[in-house]
Amino acid sequence: MEMSSNTPRKGLRRAVIDFLVVVFGILAAFGLDASWDRFIENREETRILLALQEEFSQNQSGVANAVRRHREFVEWADAFLAPRDSSTPTDSLVQYLARLSRGWVTFNSPNGTTEALLRGGRLPTLQDFELQRMLAAWPGSMADLAESEGRTIKAYDDLSLFVASESLFPINTRVVRNEFLEFEKEVLTDPRIANLIIRRRIEEGEALTDSERVAAEIDSILERIQRLVR
Repeated sequence: MEMSSNTPRKGLRRAVIDFLVVVFGILAAFGLDASWDRFIENREETRILLALQEEFSQNQSGVANAVRRHREFVEWADAFLAPRDSSTPTDSLVQYLARLSRGWVTFNSPNGTTEALLRGGRLPTLQDFELQRMLAAWPGSMADLAESEGRTIKAYDDLSLFVASESLFPINTRVVRNEFLEFEKEVLTDPRIANLIIRRRIEEGEALTDSERVAAEIDSILERIQRLVR
């Protein structure tokens, strides 16, 4: 009789053990699956971070050149517009004018990875919310810089066309010819030249400010990325 009464208990105990084995097996499988998913997600995030790091390192170099060139144009304009007397060399003023009417600079940013994240709605792939915020704001900063640089191009066009129409000198000349200095003295005092250069000075100043702000944003983004990939 004792043996028959213990048999149901052993059967129940066995069933409970089997049930627990199945439950723990399922939970372990889910855990392994979740760990594998996290591994894949982390690997993909690292790949994206490295691509962003390379992209913004190129941007850092490009915007540094833009800042330098905008600053040069501002300095040349200030030198041309500075108060002067009869001792100021006319050829120096002509050289400044030649520089101001000879080209412009714009910042062309490689943004393939950033654009893919934004357009594809994949920004949440990155786990760092501050980096998400920075990248989301990036297109707006680039649009502001492109707009201010566009105004410098228009100012350049107006100045160079005026210089060419007045036959002051070929736009790309690098050598000032002495036989034209007397004629150039008259043109240099033309108020239209000063007005055009003042306008370009203003536009270049705004482009310089915007490019410096973009440079600071790039530095912050790179610093954030470098913290995450360590």
